[in-house]
Amino acid sequence: MKFSGRTQMLSDRYSVFEAMDFFKKAGFDGVELCFEDLNFRLRPDLWDERVIGPIREHSGELGLPISAVGNHLRYFFDDFMFEAIKRGIRSAKRYGTDVFIFSAMNDATERVRCADLRKVAVSRVRELCKVAEDAGVCLAMEPEPPSIFANTNDFLRLCAEIQSPALGINFDAGHAFLADPDIYESIASLKGLIRHGHIEDMQRGQHLHLMPGEGDMDLPRTFRALRAAGFDGYMSLDLYNYVYEDVAADALAALRKMDG
Repeated sequence: MKFSGRTQMLSDRYSVFEAMDFFKKAGFDGVELCFEDLNFRLRPDLWDERVIGPIREHSGELGLPISAVGNHLRYFFDDFMFEAIKRGIRSAKRYGTDVFIFSAMNDATERVRCADLRKVAVSRVRELCKVAEDAGVCLAMEPEPPSIFANTNDFLRLCAEIQSPALGINFDAGHAFLADPDIYESIASLKGLIRHGHIEDMQRGQHLHLMPGEGDMDLPRTFRALRAAGFDGYMSLDLYNYVYEDVAADALAALRKMDG
């Protein structure tokens, strides 16, 4: 696998350029550029052409490819955020990537006030797929409990319903471990659909992103299963529960050892 760092994790302390320098020094293979900060606030400044050019240039100077861009903010009933995600999709190729990661999350209140939340969600994802198809971009949805698309089966059902060549998955291994009956069967069922990934460890029954080796996951077997399914691309280290820069190098070393 190739491992990338996520700019969101450092956004309260580092500029994008400083974060990229850190990721290079820590030994990462790439960088996932996030259009939201650590407090899940939108970063519209990252759409500015005066910013895109220098970031892409710095990426080239460091030899640190942008593995994906993305926006994990909620959009099923937020028209402003929905349009922001469309703009983000259209900006992806200018950053030198054709992968845009987006969320499957919804607010808990939306299940109460909307009689058919799934119908609304499918309609919105279908529209994002059309934008991505026009832009030549691959969408990578991230299923996550307890959202309307919480697990691999939810995602595969969505794919069958929408039938868009643009729709793929950002495979968060911890989410699949938590939400799916069998993570390895899930990986096999996603052959040809995995565009990008997130990696962390998790304990059974607890949605808490942990350092590799601190949870119940068999990460070496997970990596083998991903390769058997034809995926050997970028997985971003996804740790919210630590000071990212304090643990990134150790986590990366552990992942490389487990990847063997």
